[in-house]
Formats: sequence, C-alpha cells, structure tokens
Amino acid sequence: NATVANGSETFRYPSVQLRHAALSRNIRCLMAYVYNRMQRLRNMRWEFGGILPPEISHNLMPIETQWFQAYSKSLATYMKSIGDDYGLNLTMDMIPPKSLYIE
Repeated sequence: NATVANGSETFRYPSVQLRHAALSRNIRCLMAYVYNRMQRLRNMRWEFGGILPPEISHNLMPIETQWFQAYSKSLATYMKSIGDDYGLNLTMDMIPPKSLYIE
C-alpha cells in the first residue's frame, strides 16, 4: 500500500532536513576557512616575496604550497608584462613616502 508507506516515512523528514542544514553549514564554514587561508597566503606573497619563511611553509598543506607557487608565478608574469623591457616590480616600496617632495 503506497499511502501507508508514504505516511510511515514522514517522521524522518525533520531529521533529514536537520542533517542537510548541518551539512550545508559545515560546508560554508569550511569554504570560509579555505578562503581565509588563501587571503593570508596572498598577503604573505606581497609581504615576504616569492619565498616563504621555513616556519610558515612547514605549516602549509601541499595544495596550499602549489597555490602559492601558482599565484607567485601569475604575479611575476603580470609584473613582467607591464612597464618597459624589465617589467615593473609592484612589490617594492609598498609604504608611501612621508615627504610630499620627491628628490
């Protein structure tokens, strides 16, 4: 009997919905964590350059190291493509000068 089978399974819907909501929340939390780590790696590339200090690189997963190397390569390619023959190093002089006059 189809109506009995459908009626007997309705008690499971709330638990299925709760499990789905919990899984969705966990996925969102993990994605936020990964995004935060990628932002930190991007900032470290601008701060330290293309080579990370050993105390930082030892704490990275292999996929994060690969992402950092790919980001460094992309940034280097972009810096070579702008400017004259030698390119333009965007990572130099990150702090603006205190004086308004340039000598």
